[in-house]
Amino acid sequence: MTSPSISDSGRAICDSRRVASVVQVRDAQPADAPLIAWDLETATDRMFSIMLGADWEPVLIRAVSIPGHAWSVALARIAEIDGRAVGVILSGPAQSPPPSLEMPRAWTRLRAAVIGFAFRPFLSFMKHHESGEWYITAVSVMPEARGHGVGAALLRDAAEQARAAGMASVTLDVDKKNHTARRLYAREGFALVASSPRAWLAGGIQVLRMRKGI
Repeated sequence: MTSPSISDSGRAICDSRRVASVVQVRDAQPADAPLIAWDLETATDRMFSIMLGADWEPVLIRAVSIPGHAWSVALARIAEIDGRAVGVILSGPAQSPPPSLEMPRAWTRLRAAVIGFAFRPFLSFMKHHESGEWYITAVSVMPEARGHGVGAALLRDAAEQARAAGMASVTLDVDKKNHTARRLYAREGFALVASSPRAWLAGGIQVLRMRKGI
């Protein structure tokens, strides 16, 4: 899947200093399933295409289209500028059940199992949560709109959703090397609370858990 992009007029809006005030956040709709799949792929630094190969997009689109789990369309919110999607956040109660990824091809299942074993140290870490947590599974902003307040708007929207649901905190996990994202999260009140073991078979990847009380 080619990363979704905004049109020239949308880019002009992103060049405006007023961009933060014109970001609108709405509920995702079933037609937004490809956007949510893109969000998961982008936020994980292409982990799904690494695990699933060319099957990553249809597998994720099918998964997010099924209701009742942590990656479903019902838990996603879309940021827009002038009616154009510029960002996505997927978040909800941390105890939401995990999705089921349907992989029809045996080769895809084998590949996912091998890569999943390499990623296991931090994937296992990411499954553990405290009660009262609202968990941000994935948040992504399209390249043309980055640096203009879209990510902050999505994070604040998630905090509002968590507060309305009676949660005690909002948490997320971030690659230790993703300094840009970490700076954004810190500015929005998230603090480091834990770190995963390193996944040495996957290049030493380590994720950090950050939490914001609400």
